[in-house]
Parts: sequence; structure tokens; C-alpha cells
Amino acid sequence: MYGSLVDALPGVLSWMNLAAVVIGVIAGICVGALPGLSATMAISVLIPFTFGMDPLVALGMMAGIYNGAMYGGSIPAILLRIPGTPAAVATSFDGYPMAQQGKGGYALQVAVVSSAIGGVASALVLMLLAPPLARVTLLFGPAEIFWVAVFGMSAIVFLLGGDILKGLISACFGVFVSLVGADTITGYDRYTFGHLELLDGINIVVLLVGLYALPPAIALLEEERELDTRNAGRLNTVSIWKAIPSMLKYWKTWLRSSVIGVFIGILPGAGGSMAAFLSYNEAKRHSRHPERWGQGEPEGVAAAETSNNADTASALIPALTLGIPGTAVAAVMLGGAAHSRPAAGTDAVSRQSGHRIRLYVAVPVRRRTAGGAGRIPGDQ
Repeated sequence: MYGSLVDALPGVLSWMNLAAVVIGVIAGICVGALPGLSATMAISVLIPFTFGMDPLVALGMMAGIYNGAMYGGSIPAILLRIPGTPAAVATSFDGYPMAQQGKGGYALQVAVVSSAIGGVASALVLMLLAPPLARVTLLFGPAEIFWVAVFGMSAIVFLLGGDILKGLISACFGVFVSLVGADTITGYDRYTFGHLELLDGINIVVLLVGLYALPPAIALLEEERELDTRNAGRLNTVSIWKAIPSMLKYWKTWLRSSVIGVFIGILPGAGGSMAAFLSYNEAKRHSRHPERWGQGEPEGVAAAETSNNADTASALIPALTLGIPGTAVAAVMLGGAAHSRPAAGTDAVSRQSGHRIRLYVAVPVRRRTAGGAGRIPGDQ
């Protein structure tokens, strides 16, 4: 298997494939930074344009969009407290307070470095450990997935500090909101009250915008502030290469969050949001100063961003090895590659290793592009 991965490298490193990855990353960052848009939506729109493309080019562009969108979601989450993607909610817990303290540029730099580390770790796991991890996926049935979800909800409950009751109420309210719409198994309507608009449930993007975008907008309207318009758009940060040494103290958080993100990613239906919350909770629990969390702790941004990006490649493991897409993005990518007759199933590793390595050998390129985007605020 590993010999075929090496044989695929010349095709992976062709200029056309690398250009597709770079274009995909840039487009993904733009999509992720706009609340209301998602990687699933962007890849769905891209699919018709990939019918005449080489399969490697098409898959590379899709993977670039996917990874770029995961980082792009952190930009409005940090600067505006409006998560660009659901997985960026945990990033806003400490990212936005850092922006209020004048450290928004540093928060973006922590986010882009952590995203790169999580993405590279996930890609290496996909390339080297996909077959054994696929067997782990088969061991998790409905009961195991249920208890993993309960564990994720319990982590959310305790994220709210000492007020466990408020956390429990918030988690139960989230479960209630998810029940609205047609049941996916029986097809019965639940809490739609006769409105056809509610049959598809309450859109997660609409919910996030209402919870995270409107309150700060209303607060800004209530307060009178004098802004220095000449320097309002400057974040006053140093070069990202000078900032990286100060981030090396987060190496334990990067390692722990990468493991959590990969594990959650291989579980069908889990997703980056659960991985980000669990990693944030674990990092806070192991911190020497947990009282600083939620008030602008850079390690919180590192934990959330590492984990939700470590979820990206590992979420494709059950799709490429078993033909079971674990996330909506994985399902769309698998469907988009159907015209190239991919081997999605238990023998995909042996028959389509070239396609799989194509997706993730270009990780340094798309992560370098995201790193360039993260450096832009520092150069202002």
C-alpha cells in the first residue's frame, strides 16, 4: 500500500494539481469567512464544473475548499464573534475577547498555525492509518455513537464554568431545537405546527447568526463610541514567523487536540463542532490557569482550531475505505468524484491510493496558502 502512495507523488505535485489546491484553499477561506455559507455548499456548486476535469484536479480543489473553509470560519469568530462555520463556535470563546483586548491579529495567527498542525496530523493519519482506523469505525454502532454525543453534550455543560444548571438548560434547548422538522427515519413532522418552512428543521447557520451576530450588533447600537477611523482596521501584529516561537508552549494542546479531532472525525455523524468543544474542555481542564479561559486565553483558540481541522481528513476515512461518509462534506465529495469512478469501499485503499494521497499530500500547499491569509492582518 505504501509503495503505491509514493508512486502517486509525481502526479500529485504537477503544477495543475497544485494550482487547483491553491485556488480551492483561497475560495474556501472566503466561503468560511462569510457566515451563511459553508464548505458543503461551495463544493456542491463546484461539482458541475469538475465533470470535465481530471479526477485528481477535481478532488484537490474540493479538498482545498474543505480545509480553507475550516480556517476561514475562525476569522469572523475572532474579530466579530460571528462563527463563519459551526465548528468555529468554540474559537469565539477566547478569540473574540482577544480581539477586544487588541490582540485580534495574534489570535488569527494562533488560529492559522493551529489549523495547519491539526490538518497535517489528520492528513498523515489518513494516508498511513486509514485501514486499521476503518475497523474502529465499524466497532461503533448506534449505542456507542449515542454515548459519544452525550459525552460531547456534558462537555458543553461544564464549559460554562461553575453554573452547571445554565449549561444543562442550554444543552437541552439545543436538543429541542434539533428536533424541529421531519423525522429522518419515520418521516413524521415534529414541532412544525403546520408550517412547511420548518419541515427541514432550523438551519444551523440561521441559528448561529441569531445567537452570535445579533447581540453584539444590538450592543453596538446601545453604546456611544469614538473610533479612530485611521487605525480601526489595523491589528498591529508582528510577522507570523516571529510569533510562532511564542506559540511553541502550546505543543501539548496541539498534540492532545489533534488526537481528539482525529478520533471524533472517524466517527460517522460526529463532526468538527463536537471535536472543538471536547478539545476546548480538555485543554481548559489541564490548564494551570482555567480562570483565564473565556477572557482571552490564546490556548483556547489553539485547542479549538487544532481539533476542528484535525477532523477534516479523518472524516474521509470511513468514506474512502468503507463507502460510509461520516459528514455532509464527505458525502458531497464522494458524490462529486463519482464521475471518475472512485473506489469507495473496503478495497479503496488498494485500488485508489493515488486518489487518496492526492487529497492530502498537498496539505503543505493549502496550509501554506492559509498561512499567507493569516499573515495579511499582521502586515497591515
